[in-house]
Amino acid sequence: MLKQKRYRITVRNAMLLVCILHAGCFEPVTSLSVFRKKHLQNDFSVAGFTAASFPEETPSLVDAELDYLPLVQRYSGQYHFDWVLIMSVIRQESGFKSDAVSNKGAYGLMQIMPTTESTLKWQLGVKETRTPDNNVRAGIFHLRSLYHIFRETDRDNRIRLALAAYNGGISRVLDARQIAAYLGHNPSRWDSVRDALPLLSRRYHTLHQGLWQQDRPPNGYFEGWKETVRYVDRIMRYYENSVGTMAYTNAIVPETKEQERTKRGFLAAVRQGGQVSD
Repeated sequence: MLKQKRYRITVRNAMLLVCILHAGCFEPVTSLSVFRKKHLQNDFSVAGFTAASFPEETPSLVDAELDYLPLVQRYSGQYHFDWVLIMSVIRQESGFKSDAVSNKGAYGLMQIMPTTESTLKWQLGVKETRTPDNNVRAGIFHLRSLYHIFRETDRDNRIRLALAAYNGGISRVLDARQIAAYLGHNPSRWDSVRDALPLLSRRYHTLHQGLWQQDRPPNGYFEGWKETVRYVDRIMRYYENSVGTMAYTNAIVPETKEQERTKRGFLAAVRQGGQVSD
C-alpha cells in the first residue's frame, strides 16, 4: 500500500511539475566513446551531426539537419539540454520538415500537439509555436520539463522516460509507473515502465480493478503503447549511433550552410581514417 501511495501522482500535480520545473536538466553531450559514457565531465562540444551517423541517411536529410543545427544548438544551450538527442528527436518526429503535420494535428519540427500549444506559449511568452524557431524552442523546453520530473533515477532512464512521456503523454507514463510499483518492480526504470505500458490496455481491466478499484486506469485505456515503445527505441538508436560515430572538438559549429558543408566533408574524411573519440 505504501508503494501505491508513493507513486500515485495525480495528472494535475504532474502538469504542475511540467509547468514549474525548469531549472537544471540535461548535461550537454561532451565526449563519448562507442560504449557511451554515462557521466560527462569536460567542456568539449560535438562538432557535427551528419550522414555518417546513420547508414540510411539521404543527402536531402543531411542538408536539412545542417540547416537547423545552429537553431537546435542555440536553444539546447539556453536550456542546458543535449542537442544531439534533440536532433535525434526531430529526425524521428518530422524528418526535419518544418511544415510537417501529423494525423493527430501535431505540427512542426518537434511535432507540438495543439493540446499543449497554449500552455507552452504562456510559459515561454511567445505568440506562436509554429515557426521553426519557436517550435524548436517549445519542444526542447517541453521535453526538458518532462525529463526533470524523473529526477530520482539515472540519466539513461530519465531520457527514456521523458521520451515516452513526450510521445504518449505524461499521464500514461505515470499510470504505468503505478502498475510497475504495484507488481513489485522499480517504477524509476524504463524497462519496468515499458513492460507496464501494455497493461494499460482494456484487456487488463481486472488488474486495474485491483489497483485503482475501477475497471480502467485513472487516465483511461492506452492502446497506443506499441507506438510509444517503438518511438523510444528508434530515437535512442539514432542517438547512440550518432554519439558513437561523431568526431569531437572544441570548435563551435559554423552557422552558414557553406561552412557547415565544409565541416561535413572534413568529418567524413576523418572518419575514413578510423573512429575519433575523446
